Amino acid sequence: MPQKRNPFLLEHILGRTALLTGAFAAAAGATHGAPFTNSIAAGSEATRPLWQACQDATDVAKLLALIVSHAIPDHKRMRNSARSGFTVATEVANLLMCEGPMDFRSAHKLTGELVTDCVERGHTIDSAEATQFLAARGHTLELRGLTSDRVAASANWGGGPGALAVEHCLHQTRSQWATQVNAGRERMRCWKSAQRELERVVADCIAQGQAVGKA
Repeated sequence: MPQKRNPFLLEHILGRTALLTGAFAAAAGATHGAPFTNSIAAGSEATRPLWQACQDATDVAKLLALIVSHAIPDHKRMRNSARSGFTVATEVANLLMCEGPMDFRSAHKLTGELVTDCVERGHTIDSAEATQFLAARGHTLELRGLTSDRVAASANWGGGPGALAVEHCLHQTRSQWATQVNAGRERMRCWKSAQRELERVVADCIAQGQAVGKA
């Protein structure tokens, strides 16, 4: 669709995170038949893709932190860009299909023709001229007032940009983040406890060995 203009940096993050899933699959595949951990399959081949994956994860986290920390939304410019950039094109195709009888492929094609006509004639997709373009092709769909704000506000399901959907996503993300933080803290506590126990056992063994040597 003509409105798709993905942020360049976020495309890098999206692509890089996919490589992490591939690294995990490779590591899991290398160990699926290993009978014990002290083997070449588990100790060498399974860990080989993980080092690059760790570096990729670090790069992604740093890049995402930079974006979140330094991005300053320009609301007026974003709203104007959304209107002039035909961001509601997919919604037009959806409405054409619902108006029926029309399959989405045909609606998609007609919407593309509409956008091309708007670009060539200098109109926006919610203009009277756009409505007339559809009317000339037998469609009664009214496009005036079909703004990006209106479309976004109505998309409250399935992870859409509507207020309810965004609030639900944020609540779910905060909950999952808190769970992960608590799990990480508990894991660190267990590791530190295990390290102290290991040091104690090693010290006892050394002390017993010294005592036997003196005897």
